[in-house]
Amino acid sequence: MIHRSTTIPTSHDGPRDSSDRVLSLDVLRGLALFGILLVNMKHFATPALYGGGTSAGTMPLDRVVDGLIFVFAQGKFFPLFSFLFGLGLALQLMRWQAKGLPSTHLFIRRLGVLLVIGLAHATLVWAGDILAKYAALGLLFLVLLPHGPRVLLAASGVFLLMPVFLSRTGLEGGLATWAGFPTTAEGLQTLVDQSIAAYGSGTFVEMTRQRLVDVTYRLVKWSYVTGLFTILGMFCLGAYAGRVGFFQNADSARFRKVLGWSFGIFAASLGAFALSRWVPVLGLPPVLSILNLAGNLALTAIYVSSVVLLLDRKYAQRLLSPFASAGRMALTNYLLQSMLATAVFYGTGLYATLGSTACLGITVAIFVVQVLVSGIWLRYFRFGPFEYLWRWATYGKRPELRRRPS
Repeated sequence: MIHRSTTIPTSHDGPRDSSDRVLSLDVLRGLALFGILLVNMKHFATPALYGGGTSAGTMPLDRVVDGLIFVFAQGKFFPLFSFLFGLGLALQLMRWQAKGLPSTHLFIRRLGVLLVIGLAHATLVWAGDILAKYAALGLLFLVLLPHGPRVLLAASGVFLLMPVFLSRTGLEGGLATWAGFPTTAEGLQTLVDQSIAAYGSGTFVEMTRQRLVDVTYRLVKWSYVTGLFTILGMFCLGAYAGRVGFFQNADSARFRKVLGWSFGIFAASLGAFALSRWVPVLGLPPVLSILNLAGNLALTAIYVSSVVLLLDRKYAQRLLSPFASAGRMALTNYLLQSMLATAVFYGTGLYATLGSTACLGITVAIFVVQVLVSGIWLRYFRFGPFEYLWRWATYGKRPELRRRPS
């Protein structure tokens, strides 16, 4: 049941490559990258941050696409990406400690480099960056990471439920108002118009100014603030999985059990949502928040367990292995998604003009290119370009990039 990628020889001189990687984790990273691009594309293509849609997105097929993305992708893949990030941090820390390396120093340096990359990405490319958040929260997470599995699991539950505890406290609109942002539809329309003007036909300087406005708004928008707790919760859950060897010592029975429970929770949450119109208690905002969280995490768990179980079959390994190539270059591909998508929409006249169906086509096209290029790149190189620079900056030692002929 332990699926390992064995295409690259092991290197023990400082930074490690992927000889020892768990294939299922790389496939899941690739799947998460696709799901994140699927959800983010609306934000690349329109001022969705401020509630601005497109006049082209009113066709019936666009509404169907929006519905499918909402049910099967929205809120499902960024928790998965966060889970995998937390798991990776835990495994990396354990490897450093096993080798007697200065793990805390390397941990802080690694995340410090990621923070710089994320800030540059948010400022110069796309305001929806997640890397800076991961780096900043990762530094906080260092306080919890050394603790045992039970503490990590308990902390995960607390963080995931924190948005429910904070609901109806009056903070939802207060932060945005305090920061000087409008909360009315008319006020937000002004921000929509500014976004269309800047990204649709503005100069790079005008786009950068708008990105700074967008970044600031994201810092105070309530759904994004509460999302930070979700990220921390999934970090803890991922670290828990790393500590107990959930994937490294996996077996089919474990993941079949996860799959069964997840289907049950997902079905129960959908049923409760359907009944909330007639059962008043189910329609209460805190209850709806819990149902939404349970449904999202259950579907994420369904994706994870299904991938792991499918990889027991040879045909599925061949089918899913391209996702692993993209997943092994997750940092590079995440950044390239922003570069390619903004190149399509910013300053080209396409911003805020295409509907969801056209955006779906662009999403698939970008990801297919990424999968193909990742596979070709990894035939000749051990790391993706940004992974290579990240390792170099973390260890202070230039790693070998090219593959040695076998």
